[in-house]
Amino acid sequence: MAFEIRVICDEPDAPEITKRLADVFDISDVSRPCPTRHGDRVRLYIVAGQRQWITVTPPPTAAYADAPPIFEEMAGVLTLAMRLHRPGGYSPLADREYRLRKAALLDRVALSEGDPWAPEVAADADETAEAAAAAFAHADSTGDHDTGPTGPNAQCWAQSSYRGYVRQEYAAWRRYGHRPWHCTCDDFGTGPRPAHPNPDF
Repeated sequence: MAFEIRVICDEPDAPEITKRLADVFDISDVSRPCPTRHGDRVRLYIVAGQRQWITVTPPPTAAYADAPPIFEEMAGVLTLAMRLHRPGGYSPLADREYRLRKAALLDRVALSEGDPWAPEVAADADETAEAAAAAFAHADSTGDHDTGPTGPNAQCWAQSSYRGYVRQEYAAWRRYGHRPWHCTCDDFGTGPRPAHPNPDF
């Protein structure tokens, strides 16, 4: 279903607003900026469509709501990496946890927009976060460890960003651990429901 979005903004802000909307909707057409009646701002008309996967991909604020502080998580990821290389320290689940937490950490650093990092770190943060997210999704695609409702091979990640997959998996991991995602709505047994097609991340 397509719909039109009208945006009134300062002209320098138009590209960034369009980019942010494209992160959420499928954008099929964007008009040229037209001056408003008083000429101090511009109007944009954007034809968009809702993505079906949007309802199951938590935004960063929800995915990382209960995540440890970034510096604390840096120490945790480093400790986990060292543990993996010790004799007897490796296991597939521990390796996945390391990949997931590392990708989520890099995503959070990129989202911090350079604060409090050095400018050269901030400049590379987005590219590094996307590479780590893609590597994590690829590793999940060869195993059977994904815990969220949208799998690593779904086209939505390739078309937008694998960082969305990392956020989904991090939120699911924080909530459910490494249990595979499945819907139990039709189960006849009683007890807690570990997951649902539209989980409240």
